[in-house]
Amino acid sequence: MRSATRMLAVASLLACGDGGAAPSALPPPLPPPPPAILARMWFLGADGSTFVGQSRRVVVMGQTTTGDNASTDSAVVTSSDSRVIAIAGTRSVLLSLGRGKFVWITMVDIAAVGSGAAVLRANVRGVDASTLLTVDAIPTRASSMRVESFALAEYRRGCDAQSCGPAQYLPLLRLHAAPGFGLSTVELMEVTMPGWHSGWCATGTGVPFAPGESALLAGIGDDPDAMNELFFVREPGQPLPGDTARVRLVVRDPDGQLGLLVAHGPIRRGVPLGDLPPANATYNGWSCPGREGI
Repeated sequence: MRSATRMLAVASLLACGDGGAAPSALPPPLPPPPPAILARMWFLGADGSTFVGQSRRVVVMGQTTTGDNASTDSAVVTSSDSRVIAIAGTRSVLLSLGRGKFVWITMVDIAAVGSGAAVLRANVRGVDASTLLTVDAIPTRASSMRVESFALAEYRRGCDAQSCGPAQYLPLLRLHAAPGFGLSTVELMEVTMPGWHSGWCATGTGVPFAPGESALLAGIGDDPDAMNELFFVREPGQPLPGDTARVRLVVRDPDGQLGLLVAHGPIRRGVPLGDLPPANATYNGWSCPGREGI
C-alpha cells in the first residue's frame, strides 16, 4: 500500500513538472568582440636635431581606443617639403610585444636634403599623425671643444686557431670640453676611411660633456650586437684599405651655437679586445646609416 502511494506521488510530481523537467537548450554563444579600432598614431624617433646630409629612421606607432598597440603597416607617409625632408623608403616590420603578442609597425627612412622645416605626416584608415622636423645646415664655424686624440681601432671577435670573426672598427676619440659654464653636446659624428664612410651618426639626445671634461666619446661593450656604441662591422670580414681615417663632429656649444670639429688619425690594425675601452655607462643609442653593410 505504501509502495503504491509513493508511485502515485512520483507520478503526480512528474505530471506537474516538478523534478523532471526536460533539460533546457544551451544559451547562444556570445558574439565576438568588435575589432580594435585605431584611435591615434605618433612618430617614434623623430625628436632631436636633424642636419643636412643626415639620414634617419623613424617609426609610425599606433594605439587602439582601448589603449592597446595597433598595427600601422598600411601607413601612407608624406613630407610637406621634399626639398627639406625626402622619404627614402618605408617598410612594414612585425614587432613582438611579448607574451605571444605581435603588431605590425611602419619604419620610415628619411633623408635631410636641405635646410628649413617640413612636416612629416602619416595616415592609416583616416587616422593622422604629424610631426615638424627642422633641418639645420652643417656648421662651418669651429666648435669650442677640441679633439685630444683620435685613432680608428680595427679588431675582431670570436677568434680561434682556425679563423676570426669579421673586421670591426671603433673610433677612439677623446674630446675636451671648454671650461666655463654650460654643457657642450656632441650632436653628430661621421667617420671616413678609404672607400667608405659612416654617414652622420646620431643619438636621440646627443652626448653631453661638462665644462672642462675630458673623456672618450664611446667604448665597446660585451654584446657584439649592442647598438649603444659606435662600432662598424666589415662584411664578409675583409679589412678596409688605407692608413688614415677622418672624423667630423657637430657640437652644440654652451652658448647654443653649433660648431664643427675635424680630426685625422691612424687606423690601428689588429687591436686586442682587451685593449679597447669599455662601453659608456650611459646608453647613448647611436644610429649610423652606414653601420650595416660597411
